[in-house]
Amino acid sequence: LLFKGQPIGGDRRLGPSLMVAPFFRLYGLLGMRLCFVFTRLALALGVVALVSTCFGNRWLGLGAGLVSIFNAHAFFTNYLSPPYLASLGVVWLLWLLLKCRQPVQEVLCGAVMGCLLCLENFFILWAVFFACWLYFSPQAEALTKFPPINKWKRVLRFGLGALVVRFSIVLWHVYAFGALWTDETQAGLPANAGFIHHLGPLAFRFNGMLQWPFASHIVHTPGYSSPVFLWIPLSIAQFLGIGLLALLPLGVLKLWGSENLGKWATTLLCGWVGSVYLFLGVQENWAYLKETYLALLLPVIIVFIAGGASLLMGKIVSTKMRAISGVGYLCFILIEIGRASCRERV
Repeated sequence: LLFKGQPIGGDRRLGPSLMVAPFFRLYGLLGMRLCFVFTRLALALGVVALVSTCFGNRWLGLGAGLVSIFNAHAFFTNYLSPPYLASLGVVWLLWLLLKCRQPVQEVLCGAVMGCLLCLENFFILWAVFFACWLYFSPQAEALTKFPPINKWKRVLRFGLGALVVRFSIVLWHVYAFGALWTDETQAGLPANAGFIHHLGPLAFRFNGMLQWPFASHIVHTPGYSSPVFLWIPLSIAQFLGIGLLALLPLGVLKLWGSENLGKWATTLLCGWVGSVYLFLGVQENWAYLKETYLALLLPVIIVFIAGGASLLMGKIVSTKMRAISGVGYLCFILIEIGRASCRERV
């Protein structure tokens, strides 16, 4: 696929193509189907692991894992697109960070981070965030009785793992484009492509339309009813439903009050959701971004929804009410499957 000029996703990004290539080479078109199954299964298992770690309930995690792959957005998304593959890596990276206790685990966290960097260059922003979390997390605090250099070693091992995985893509960028961080989709554009944006006294060029404060006033993409920072929560409510989304704040409170890494896990997950929302919320006129990059937010939001459901179910002692709740959950799955036949994939 790479050498015949037909990369996955319609552009020259290597990440998805590199993942699919071994399956396609070994099994042909069946390999493509195997990749679709693998990505959905791996995302569901990642959500199960994350919910089980945060709330200590595997059955709750199983339910959350099913919701992560049986919702309106998952049905309409290309499972081999960079955002969807990145969401898969993010879920497992968050789980690894919460479980990280040994040096080899820190290197593994870095390797997953390197995979994310191979998919999208902008993940370098979150590499800094995750490195800081490794330095200040409770696992690192346990090292304070040793020389402080041990906390820096955690960050260095994380960076080493990311660099080793990212190195092949770096070589490709230098060979093909003559630059380390050139985005494959932007490589063919002239140097003066894009628009001038301002942030205070700073001026920079960006190939797209940015929202306030990079613009003098609030703007929105023509054809869309609202700016992206409003469109994101409205779309999440549409994809998951108001009923499930109402459990989100309860899940945050549940996780914050839990004994097992409660406040630190909440900081990590909320930091991810909040930073991705800010990153996407200021970008306009990218229809592809609007639809598919919600995949970076939805799995973690579903984790919080699972926590809210756990808190709510803990208050229900009636067997009849528990049965009604279970039937309601099955109805949600069936409704989402039905909605899949009423909309085209994006």
